[in-house]
Amino acid sequence: DHYKGCDRVIRALPQVLTEFPSARYEVVGEGPLRGELEDLARRLGVGHAVGFHGYLDEDELERVYSRSHILVMPSTGEGFGIVYLEAWRHGVPVVAGNRDAGAEVVTDGVDGLCVDPYSVEQVARALISLLSDPERAAAMGRRGYQTLMAKYTHAHFRENLGHILGAI
Repeated sequence: DHYKGCDRVIRALPQVLTEFPSARYEVVGEGPLRGELEDLARRLGVGHAVGFHGYLDEDELERVYSRSHILVMPSTGEGFGIVYLEAWRHGVPVVAGNRDAGAEVVTDGVDGLCVDPYSVEQVARALISLLSDPERAAAMGRRGYQTLMAKYTHAHFRENLGHILGAI
């Protein structure tokens, strides 16, 4: 769907590939826009750098995360963004949109980067920034993992729920 920002990532790829010719964008999930996104990638001359996987089972998804350096989803309508937590579980930094729940989950400059999801330029700059500095990207991925453990584990959720229910 357009709100996930796949089209903006594909539009950012020509700029990213200029600096990082071996970069690849792996699109996971199935949706009605797949054909349109494939056409866009072809028209922009970046079809070779985009992989469309459709739905993946848990093992296949683990393999994709294990070889990923960045999760990019500059969405505009994500309700919570569990995908950011999945990335952090693997120590992968994220690029999120700053117009939806992504900005509530991701702390810009700490465990990922938050960008204007409508700006292809900002998406490209964020990706180039992380690809240019693998140590910074890895540190963000580690902090994302720490964020996940500190805020979103089952025990932490239960503790927070207890405080909320205790206040009623």
